[in-house]
Amino acid sequence: NLFTQGMIYYKGAKMSKSKGNVVNPDEHVARYGADSLRSYILFMGPGESDVEWNDKGIEGIYRFLGRVWRQATDAIDEGLLGGDGSATQDLDEAALTPAERALLVKTNQVVQKATVDIGQRFHFNTALAAIMELNNDVAAARVAGLAETAAGRAVLAHALETTVRLLEPF
Repeated sequence: NLFTQGMIYYKGAKMSKSKGNVVNPDEHVARYGADSLRSYILFMGPGESDVEWNDKGIEGIYRFLGRVWRQATDAIDEGLLGGDGSATQDLDEAALTPAERALLVKTNQVVQKATVDIGQRFHFNTALAAIMELNNDVAAARVAGLAETAAGRAVLAHALETTVRLLEPF
């Protein structure tokens, strides 16, 4: 199938080398890293839409990736992550608390949404938005004390690992 991509505009005009209105990616890579730049470009909007470049947008993605990094490293330090990833296979879903079940369901919904948005629709922006929501839910669950039970730890570990794995393509 033919996929016609949209244009990126900068200060109201199509970004073009001949017009001299391009953004130098090297400056953004040096300041925020290549992962932030790549993720921002994919987060700007659907691939078929025209979008306006905004230097502030890359800062938001950079902060988000920093939050994910801190959550993952804190979880590793606490012993929450770093196992074989099989903790959720032994869960008795009927015995989960409502908060544990809600995070597990949310994690599975985000996996489904990201799979469809990336693989079929090419809407990387909505996949990233769902991953951001999941990361916020994981942070809220950690603050709420979900890691106090073995099942809660397993659900948190699954959600955190899933968050990182879903970010890999970006």
